[in-house]
Amino acid sequence: MRNNKFIWAVLAAAVTFTLLGWVTYDLLLKSFYDSNSGLPAEIHSQVFKADDQMNMGAMIVSNLAGALLLTTILMWGNFTSAMSGAKAAAIICLLMGLSIDFGFLSFSNLFTMKLAFGDIIANTLMGTITGAVIGMVLGKGTSPVTA
Repeated sequence: MRNNKFIWAVLAAAVTFTLLGWVTYDLLLKSFYDSNSGLPAEIHSQVFKADDQMNMGAMIVSNLAGALLLTTILMWGNFTSAMSGAKAAAIICLLMGLSIDFGFLSFSNLFTMKLAFGDIIANTLMGTITGAVIGMVLGKGTSPVTA
């Protein structure tokens, strides 16, 4: 039963990451990311693919890997409610965002400081929502412990 919950949680998280990524990066923040890149416009268009050129297979693998990582951590920590999953995932995604974005900020021209902070906030919010979904799926069918 525990393995089934884990698999369902990974799948639910991957779908959540995919949907939130599309809404966040393609619908809501696309112009923010484009206008706050550290690259000149002519180079930006060469580095980043147009929407119709995205490699969706790679995107699916990316979302599955992120879902697997977050679900594994939340399962190991026994975060089995929406609230506990959201809190834990918020911390994990905030720290991962800080690590990755400030790493890119330190050794590349891909990011500006404004873009790094915007990306950290976006990733933390997406991770928080996804963590709530994971916690809910992992906790489905379990009764809370009363003291």
